[in-house]
Amino acid sequence: MNKPHALAPFIKQRLIGDAKSPVILAAIRAAIAADPGPVLVFLDDWHDGDHVYAEMQVYSELVSSCGIMIVADTTFEDLTDTPVVVPSEKYPDAKNSNPRVALRRFFSERSDFQVVKDYTSTGISNFPDSVLRRII
Repeated sequence: MNKPHALAPFIKQRLIGDAKSPVILAAIRAAIAADPGPVLVFLDDWHDGDHVYAEMQVYSELVSSCGIMIVADTTFEDLTDTPVVVPSEKYPDAKNSNPRVALRRFFSERSDFQVVKDYTSTGISNFPDSVLRRII
């Protein structure tokens, strides 16, 4: 018999689908409304720059003041043309379309978030410059 994971009681809902779909977003908004408080958003989906940027636009609106948004795998750009990130059908141009490109685009248009350096690893990390705090 499988024993439940120790953190299982903290999981309120499991959603499967496109993170930007109206159905998924409505479920997330309802969960936030039912349990108000600080909101942390963790984005770790398809690493195409346009996709990540679109997620950042939608999910940044859910982050409360002083809340956190984490954009996973910003190191994708650093790893292009290595055995880890090679051109593929899914990522034909990872060097120019990746989570860090999305971050730069987001910051060129927005001033309500900033990188939280004390949460970012100073060593080897998949998440350099990816922890953002809403400052407004």
